[in-house]
Amino acid sequence: MGFGPVVFGPKLAEGKTKIIFAHPEKDDAIYMVHKDGLTAGDGARRNTLPGKGALACRTTSNVFYLLEEEGIQTHYIGMVGDNINLMTRCTMIPLEVVMRRIATGSYLPEEWSETYATADVISYGGVPRVKIGREFLFPQRPKAAE
Repeated sequence: MGFGPVVFGPKLAEGKTKIIFAHPEKDDAIYMVHKDGLTAGDGARRNTLPGKGALACRTTSNVFYLLEEEGIQTHYIGMVGDNINLMTRCTMIPLEVVMRRIATGSYLPEEWSETYATADVISYGGVPRVKIGREFLFPQRPKAAE
């Protein structure tokens, strides 16, 4: 994709995966810049993966497109750089969720005929929390008679 240069306002916030900048001219808009950094172990291990920020930005954009196609209003405005989203300024819900692609530990179903969607809730309102259960993606199949 070809994008023009982006001029940022002041930095408003920075986390492990993103930096939030004010828009220099619009009080109701912000830029969300996706970083190339990777972390593990609550930030104990850090590394850089070139292009990761662009992939995260594209994934974020696609999720918002899907939500809006289903009639769900979002704060998403558009993708204005390879790793930059333009968003409507809003109040953040202080919730951090970690999604994993590969099931390990308590993510593994008791029987492989079961498929789960799970997430670890890391913090809510700055208060550390632990994983809060698992839900079935598909209903359980009746067990075959032996």
